[in-house]
Amino acid sequence: VTVNLAGQVAQDAGEPFEGDLGALRSADCVVAVGVDLVENHQVAGFFIKRALPNGTKLVVIDPFDNGLHDLADFSLRPEKGTDHDLLRGISSAIVNLGLAKQDPANSADLAKVSLQDASQATGVPPEAIRDAAQMIAVSEKPAFVFGKGVTGQGTPQVLTALLELARLVGALGTEQSAVIGTKGQANSTAAYMYGLDMTFEINGHQAVYLALGDDKVSHRLLRRLEAAPFIAVQASYASPLTAQADVVLPVEMWAEQEGHYLNLEGRPQEAHRGLTPPPDSWSNVKVLEAVAARTGYVLDIDWKKALKDRVPTTITRNQ
Repeated sequence: VTVNLAGQVAQDAGEPFEGDLGALRSADCVVAVGVDLVENHQVAGFFIKRALPNGTKLVVIDPFDNGLHDLADFSLRPEKGTDHDLLRGISSAIVNLGLAKQDPANSADLAKVSLQDASQATGVPPEAIRDAAQMIAVSEKPAFVFGKGVTGQGTPQVLTALLELARLVGALGTEQSAVIGTKGQANSTAAYMYGLDMTFEINGHQAVYLALGDDKVSHRLLRRLEAAPFIAVQASYASPLTAQADVVLPVEMWAEQEGHYLNLEGRPQEAHRGLTPPPDSWSNVKVLEAVAARTGYVLDIDWKKALKDRVPTTITRNQ
């Protein structure tokens, strides 16, 4: 989980910037930054892969292994932590080539960035930076997709550089934004809208309750939990985390669940169970209700109203 940097950047800018997946259908060039659309968010990845035989160009910016690297016209692998330098280098190249569709927000600052400096900082050859910049800039309908490789760095610097690049080539500040943010795995958009996608810290608390369901826990989170005096886990499967927990509350797995979730674009979807759970298997909701009753909490079950009240500035369409 990461801090809600997209919402923070949108709030600082005073306007939303995210578009929807429809932009990928009409894009003639897609720039994917810090997101693997083969491993995660396969719908967005499908839109892109389906468009490639029709001539859509693809630029992938990711220092790690990525299912789209082999399909890309330009596969740029900057050194870890240098995404900002690469995005600024691409923007500078676009301006120097005279291909910017809008004036840069800070032309004097951007003029200080050279291809050689960007290449030295990132490890990406200057020719690759220049040629990728030219291909993005000459596209009529470029689209940008970003993921946790951008927002997970804990600073708005990278996302701000990405938005400046998108603005330079006409993908931002037009009638329809072509900047799309992915927000983790299934139902992560709901967590994002509820303001729950914050960095996890124990901060001296004596107990940790993880409503894990059938999700997986990263090695980083497991290490942080080693300092927790007491751990309760609500989970569908046995794992190293349940082995570490003081209390395990078993719940239905995904194919046994009924309910609702939000897709990438923030649209409510209804889920129907495909399997009948055992009679003594509790749902996630039933477990949470029982824990709330035992601890004196009163739950607000009107989740639709709660979502409507907390729609962030990055959600651009009325749901």
